[in-house]
Amino acid sequence: MPHLSLLPIIPSVAALSRAFLTWGCKSVRVLGTDQFLHILTDPKRAEEGRGIVTYANHISVLDEPIMWGALPSSYFWDRRTVRWSLGASDIIFKNELYRWFFRQGQTLEVFRDRGIYQDAINQAIQHIGRGAWIHIFPEGKVNLTRSTYMRRFKWGISRLILEAPICPYVVPVWLMGFDQIMPHPRAPPRWVPRTGADICVVFGDPIDVDAYRQTYFEWASMHHASGLTIQRSSSSSPALGESVLDTLLALRLPRVDIHTPPHHIYTYDTWRSVQLAPEDHPAYAMIRSHLAAYLRTNLAHVGLQTRLTLGYGPGEGLLAHRPNDVHV
Repeated sequence: MPHLSLLPIIPSVAALSRAFLTWGCKSVRVLGTDQFLHILTDPKRAEEGRGIVTYANHISVLDEPIMWGALPSSYFWDRRTVRWSLGASDIIFKNELYRWFFRQGQTLEVFRDRGIYQDAINQAIQHIGRGAWIHIFPEGKVNLTRSTYMRRFKWGISRLILEAPICPYVVPVWLMGFDQIMPHPRAPPRWVPRTGADICVVFGDPIDVDAYRQTYFEWASMHHASGLTIQRSSSSSPALGESVLDTLLALRLPRVDIHTPPHHIYTYDTWRSVQLAPEDHPAYAMIRSHLAAYLRTNLAHVGLQTRLTLGYGPGEGLLAHRPNDVHV
């Protein structure tokens, strides 16, 4: 039975997205959906309150909602199988009509200058704790590239995973071809999607994030037990206490590979250059940073394997908005 609050916004937008993929695109490849839909509809997962976090590269203004047209239409009539998303206040919550529309579409309003301790992130964590599905574009803005090189991931996605009551399923989603539909910037008419794109949507395998959650809980228990403050010292290291620092360094997190440049990782050598919230702590920032880099690396691997499988090559440096680029 359809949930009345979903009528007609979500099913209608989903139907339009499916129609565009069917009739507006040259080709559409969708990979990995069986595994993802099994996770999404697993009654045991829902009973346990284990949420889902999906995240994707962001290459077009219309990644959302067109990418979800790749899923069967039946999944858009039940709130439990519809994703929650996060959207920038200055872009999609401009006026009352926009606010009503996107809130009906299960989108939480994010303010770019308020960090990761804002209401939208708190609400998203609560949704995950109820077994809901959250989708996020952790680059934070459209990245016009066809390579596997992405912007530094925002730390909000790490907080969703680390602070969820039960470890969520974390699924990377790789997008290709959406830059051909509605890139940014683009020539007039700006509001018209371009047809004839070659689209590919790949749902990767769930990522193991247990080591990061273990590290977070180890630190949190020591942090609260020792009564450590979050004030910064004037020395070159954060005021953590030697025992906490030694424990964090001793915990072995999954290795981040060459897809992640060194400046994408928060370290004790660079901690003073990062503006943290008053309630934050440098140690927690380091854990979040490493997790964000790990997620970014995993998504890059999905993209690289997809490109190689389809015969495109790694695609490093091919920018979609340059007219002389090879369209692959």
